[in-house]
Amino acid sequence: PRGKTHECGRKLCETCGKKAAFDHKCYVEKPKRTESNKTRWYGDIETTVDENFRHHPNLLVLKRAKTILKGPKDKGEDEVVFRGIDCIKQFFAVARAEKSPFFQSYLIFHNLKGFDGLFFLEEALAQKLDPNFIARGSSVLQIKLGLPCEITFSDSLLFVPNTPLSSFPKIFGFDTHK
Repeated sequence: PRGKTHECGRKLCETCGKKAAFDHKCYVEKPKRTESNKTRWYGDIETTVDENFRHHPNLLVLKRAKTILKGPKDKGEDEVVFRGIDCIKQFFAVARAEKSPFFQSYLIFHNLKGFDGLFFLEEALAQKLDPNFIARGSSVLQIKLGLPCEITFSDSLLFVPNTPLSSFPKIFGFDTHK
């Protein structure tokens, strides 16, 4: 006999972990086992708008996720902030540095596909870094950079769809201040 969770015509997706139709095509890339120990950073970009209504990044904040891994405690920075109209270029300079805090990291942004990802993709192309990316139409779902760091950018909405941004601190274990 089947358990209470059985639903005809649906299966558990091995990639996203959700019950879905048999013809479900999941766009969340399943991480390789060797990538499980990569550091995860959560970030956001703030912008200003010029007279032509074009957005220009002026603040990039990245906060490292708390981990529950056993072993020596990492003494790296928990938050990295880049300020100014060249904040994306500043990030790439640090990301390409020999002892980058972003070495082999996942960088997860809220709404990467609709906004933040375009700034990273534009700068990666300008620096001729040959990014590998997954897109759905004009939405950038994931960007992989083959820098010395091997950085992967992903959209938080792929992991927690239909979740308001205000609930993210609790989901990811961050302290909040009102």
